[in-house]
Amino acid sequence: MNGSDSALQRILDTPSATDRDELKAELLGEFHLGRPISDLLFLLQSHNGNAVQVGIWIASELGTSVKPLLKDIVPLLSHAEPNVRFLAVDCILKWASAADGRALASAVLLVDDPAMAVRWKALRFLSSASAEQLQAARSQLESMNGPVNVVSGLAWLLGEDALDPLKVRAQLRNTDPLLRKFGVVAATRLSQTNEQPLIEASRSGDSEVRQFAADMLSLF
Repeated sequence: MNGSDSALQRILDTPSATDRDELKAELLGEFHLGRPISDLLFLLQSHNGNAVQVGIWIASELGTSVKPLLKDIVPLLSHAEPNVRFLAVDCILKWASAADGRALASAVLLVDDPAMAVRWKALRFLSSASAEQLQAARSQLESMNGPVNVVSGLAWLLGEDALDPLKVRAQLRNTDPLLRKFGVVAATRLSQTNEQPLIEASRSGDSEVRQFAADMLSLF
């Protein structure tokens, strides 16, 4: 940091969201030009929620160059600000490998987050993650005795049933709301070759499943 006049410090001193947006764009440019990635820790580890939101936004925009800070991102998956949790999921998806089971498991657990937007983001994570990432998350959750329905949902998603359109449709009608979410994830993952389960999900009586499916259909 270059003193009290640095953009980093000004983030803490700026109450206006508009001014913060200008500052974060300025900071992003500085990081693209070679500012040390370690400077992001000033924001990511701040007790100021606005500063953390700026830091995680910059991290998500910078991509894999910030991967060395993965261990500092993981705690943000439980941050009090939903927007921080939302953006942290993006970072985990981009940077975490199969060796980062704890990070991946923490992201998966957000399928049951209190904030609907964060739950949506966790479904997007599950829809985009590699099989290796999903298996690492499953192994980690099993080792820590994680929620049974999340572990069973992951096991189902990694099995052959999640590749069978008829069984995916059945999962979309599961009596457990969380397992229905794994159904719409499977439908999304299948949609490159068969859109029908996702179309059916977009008509679900479960509002979150219906909304996520409609959002995914709009992207394809």
